[in-house]
Amino acid sequence: MQHSLSQKVSTVFFFAVVSLVSVALLSPSAVAEIYPSKQPQLLRQAERALERSKPESALRLTAAQRERGTRASFAADLEGLECRAFLKMKDALAAKTACLAAISAEVGIEKWRHLNN
Repeated sequence: MQHSLSQKVSTVFFFAVVSLVSVALLSPSAVAEIYPSKQPQLLRQAERALERSKPESALRLTAAQRERGTRASFAADLEGLECRAFLKMKDALAAKTACLAAISAEVGIEKWRHLNN
């Protein structure tokens, strides 16, 4: 039983790390540098909160942005911020969910990008 639990925990952390690397490549801060005025203010504030090692504040800001509604083009940013916040908080299960959602959102954007050009 202990071995099985250990395997599950290591699997969760593996997916979290893989997800973090994927999200890091498409970091909201990189998007913010290219298009600073287009990213919603709450997401920019959440990014700054993470830079200051305040993941709880970042999650409050992403929750507020989610309540306001987020365009599909920023869904991956929002999920990526939440992924990074949960990883900083060492909440592997929540991080896994958020990281996978970020990847899914980004894949969705790529799938339909040709319609926006």
